Amino acid sequence: MIIRALKPCSFLVGALLLAISAPTAFANGPPSSSPIAARKLLAKVDADQDRRISLAEWRMQSLPKANFQKLDRNRNGFITFRELAAFPPSTLDATRDGKLSARELKFGKAAARIGAAPASK
Repeated sequence: MIIRALKPCSFLVGALLLAISAPTAFANGPPSSSPIAARKLLAKVDADQDRRISLAEWRMQSLPKANFQKLDRNRNGFITFRELAAFPPSTLDATRDGKLSARELKFGKAAARIGAAPASK
């Protein structure tokens, strides 16, 4: 009789634990919904086709200078394919999935907060 009473209770506890853990599965938001491949990003942003992205080319895409500086790891003023293909800096990878989406390139770590923000009234 006690076992019969515990079965519904254990189901409710399990359902409650699942409901609590589901939103926290991705503490910084879901994985990048549309990660950008390094080659595609380079092809899109590299206007003069010299296989590297200058700050001017980066800014023509309305991307922040600070994010350019974070990706330019050797500080030579250009972002190369190797720098784009490397594991992204933690300050840009809001979802911590090792990939950068267009939103993360634009907003950096704030991308998770911006995507989760409620609509303005």
